[in-house]
This record gives sequence, C-alpha cells and structure tokens, in this order.
Amino acid sequence: MRPDRRNASDTVIGLTPSLVAIERIVGREFSIGLLYIINLLADELRFTKHTPMPRILLTTTSFQDTPGEHHRLLAETGWEIITARGPLNEADTLALVGDIDGYICGDDMITRKVLEKALPRLKVLSKYGIGVDKIDVKSCTEFGLPLLFTPGVNHTTVAEHCFLLLLALE
Repeated sequence: MRPDRRNASDTVIGLTPSLVAIERIVGREFSIGLLYIINLLADELRFTKHTPMPRILLTTTSFQDTPGEHHRLLAETGWEIITARGPLNEADTLALVGDIDGYICGDDMITRKVLEKALPRLKVLSKYGIGVDKIDVKSCTEFGLPLLFTPGVNHTTVAEHCFLLLLALE
C-alpha cells in the first residue's frame, strides 16, 4: 500500500461541488471525471525532463465516439493517449496496462491481477459512468488507488425513460 494515498474510505470518489460547477460550464457530465483525472495526475506527477510523458489508457467507446468538449480537454494536456475499443476482458486489459499513469475505462474487466500489473505506475482509475461492478474496488482500496466515477450522471435519462415507459402502458 502506498502511504501517500488518501485513506480507504476516500478511495471511491464522487462529485464535489466544484466539479458540479465545472459540469455546468462544460455542459457534459463525463468531462467532470476527465477534468478530475487531469488535475489529479498533474498534481501527482511532477514533470521534469527525466520524467516520462504521462500515458493515459482510454477504452470507453462512449467517450471515444461522442463528440464534445472532453476530446479537447484531453488533447490539451499534451499527454500520450492510448486507445482501445472496450469493453475489454481481463486478458486484453492485462496486455495494455503496466506502463500507464491513468486509465479511463468503460465496462472493462479490472481484476486484482490487472491492478497488480498496472501498479506502481498507475495513479488513478476513472470509470466513465457509474457502475463499478467489473472493477475490483476492494483491491483499489487496498492499494490506495483512487477510483473515480460519476454518480447521478444518468438520473435524468433514467427518469425520462421510466416516464415514457409509463406512458406506453395501456
């Protein structure tokens, strides 16, 4: 366990008021997690000419296929972005981790084995969405690895869907 990490109860992070304000400005809920991952990595990685350029693994197809501000935000970091089309199984994920600093995932299988290979270089894992059922949260907590997600981002869509289903009932 890395001693410089926050305690286990803080490992899974939701939205803070400042990130909610950013979301209103940016207009895309998925940009919130991206801004957070950028800020977290920028704070953690003190760049010198001897420090390798940060590498971000991006596997969520929703992020990749949806046009918007989030592409610009990520490009402006100047970091190396490695993309793969998820969701990835454990074997495919294992093949891509080990030399990445940040991971923006969708529904990839992120097991203890994946996390062990990704550490110590991996600094943050950001779930593009809300479900973390395919991520070994217990191991993230044990390793002190911040796991981000965006709770509540789809509540309006879910409510609209439910309402329209009710209207469809005869």
